[in-house]
Amino acid sequence: MRSRPTDRPEPLRALAAAALLACTPVFARAQDAPKPAAPRPDDVAERLRKLEEANRKILAEFEKLAKKNGELSKENARLSKTLDNLKDKLEDRDDDERDKEARAAAVEVSGRESSSSSTGGGGGGFRNRKGAQVVGNRQVGNLRLKSVYDYDNGGFKFSTEDDEFTLRFRGVFQGDAKLFQQANQFPVSSGFYIPRVRLYFTGHMTRPVQYQLSFQDSFGSSRILNAFVDFDYFDEKLQFRFGRFKTPYTYEFYKLSAMDLLAPERSLFSVNFSTNRAVGGQVWGRFLDKRVEYAVGIFDGARNSYQAFSSSADLIAFLNVKPFEGTGGPLENLNLGGSGAFGHEDNPLVPAVLRTSINASADTVSLSGTGGANFAAVPFLAFHDDVKEKGARSLWELHLAYFYKSLALLGAWESGFDSFAARGQHPVRLPVEGYFVQVGYLITGETQTELTVIDPIHPFDLRHGRFGWGAIQPTARFSQLGVGRQVFTQGLADPNLWTNSVYQTDVGFNWYLNKMTKLYFDWEHAVFGQPVYYHPGPKLQTTSDLFWLRFQLYF
Repeated sequence: MRSRPTDRPEPLRALAAAALLACTPVFARAQDAPKPAAPRPDDVAERLRKLEEANRKILAEFEKLAKKNGELSKENARLSKTLDNLKDKLEDRDDDERDKEARAAAVEVSGRESSSSSTGGGGGGFRNRKGAQVVGNRQVGNLRLKSVYDYDNGGFKFSTEDDEFTLRFRGVFQGDAKLFQQANQFPVSSGFYIPRVRLYFTGHMTRPVQYQLSFQDSFGSSRILNAFVDFDYFDEKLQFRFGRFKTPYTYEFYKLSAMDLLAPERSLFSVNFSTNRAVGGQVWGRFLDKRVEYAVGIFDGARNSYQAFSSSADLIAFLNVKPFEGTGGPLENLNLGGSGAFGHEDNPLVPAVLRTSINASADTVSLSGTGGANFAAVPFLAFHDDVKEKGARSLWELHLAYFYKSLALLGAWESGFDSFAARGQHPVRLPVEGYFVQVGYLITGETQTELTVIDPIHPFDLRHGRFGWGAIQPTARFSQLGVGRQVFTQGLADPNLWTNSVYQTDVGFNWYLNKMTKLYFDWEHAVFGQPVYYHPGPKLQTTSDLFWLRFQLYF
């Protein structure tokens, strides 16, 4: 009997049931397996520490590679320079060989020409492969020079390739507009003046031998300003200077350039009794890491002119100490010191007229002179025309200069005596004394460690994207000068026209448009110990007020 179709799947269903039963424990185990635990915070911190350590190692390796790369670059540059030098030497050797052949040919041609010439002339010269003229064994012309403009180191500079020979050039122009409040002064008058136009030529002829030759036009009088040579073989510790140059008397005169002053001109004592420039020789230098600067020199006796008329000489010495140099503290740029000038004089009196704001030029020896100083500054004491500087002179000075960030503070006390004599009279020992205190502050944020050119943070500019006001520096100074009453009692000057003491206040500000351009604005108020002459009559005045604008270009 045949089975029914429904009976056939029984074995298959049994097999499926067995397979399902076998898999059931596996699924159960998978569902019942425990989940992994969350990482603990300590493990996370440990992993981060390891990552940071690995990063530091990678960074250290990177820095080593960068340093090595820099050293390889320097070595490559050195090798490249060496190869260039070798190439130049090979070219020079080839040129020398060609020059020898050309020289021989030139000599031969020259010999033929000279033998055939009735005048005996002949060349003998030729141009080498580089274009230089060669005469005999000497090369002429075609000197290889480097040129650069460096404002902070002498202006325009030309030098040989090895810098053994250099020439620097720079100049300065100062123009004044002066308005005197007192009217009808004679010959003093308000107007425009040119107190200084200077040209400087400096450099060295081999590195240890330095020189300066400079010229000045002042109030229409032109002449040599400086002409000297320096010998520096001891790294600034001991230098020798000879020629005509600034004498080392008073910090204000010796250390401060006329272009760097806080006021348009120096204080009363300096403009009237400074020893100025003179012909002589000095030793000078800096030592103890430039904490100590000194200068000692012997000069002719002309205090304020270009020619000495006696054989006697003056001893002039200067000392400045910066006790906190290199400390980095607020007193780092404190300067303390003094100077002195000693000698025996027998010279014409220049200046013969003492003034409030400028020194009389050498050709202005009396009120009747025609020099520009007669018109540009108020006199307060005029010696008689027959008075000369004759006898002993002993002057000294103590100074302080302090610079901190934007602040500049200066002061000095000057004293001593000078000797004067009228014609046929015995010398009169005349005491002189003065002092000044001066301050300046850069309100625009610039800093300075000495009085020098100011480089504004934002130079003056009106163009879009470059706008700036420059640097602004309010200034003030009080100065005093007095001479002994002997100037009147011994017949050296007229007590009815002049005074032997003056007090002066300067208040203003300086505007530095850029490193090269500076404007001075100054109100100068002078008070005289007794009324002084200002107009024929005579008319006298007890005070003088000057509103002073100076434009300066220093390039």
